[in-house]
Amino acid sequence: MDMNQLLESIYASSETDSSLEKTAEDAFMRGIDNASASAAENPFDSLSLEELVKLANDLEAEEPSDSELVSEDDEAELNKTAAAMFGGQLMAHAVVHELGLIKEAVANGICRVCKDNPMDTEGSSICSDCNGEN
Repeated sequence: MDMNQLLESIYASSETDSSLEKTAEDAFMRGIDNASASAAENPFDSLSLEELVKLANDLEAEEPSDSELVSEDDEAELNKTAAAMFGGQLMAHAVVHELGLIKEAVANGICRVCKDNPMDTEGSSICSDCNGEN
């Protein structure tokens, strides 16, 4: 048997190809039927709309109000935490902004501290004025 005959025998469409497809389709359909049969029953399916509304209202009535949830001590602690978070975010933005300015100054040959004078000290990114040499 040469290579062409071998490839033809492997890739020839035959009864087995359609039977495999049919078997896969049957397995798929059985899976769908089993999934729908094994799905949990809806416990609220038998309730009327009025009963569902009453149940929802009862659940809402059981929840504590907002004033009961947050005491004055908790509110003070929340305010302190919020202020600390805001301060941290503000500081982080300032640091990122300053690093951007330093990067721009160094890229242009300007002192990274004062951002006005040129870098005149060899091997340093600080000018002689900021370095205290003058």
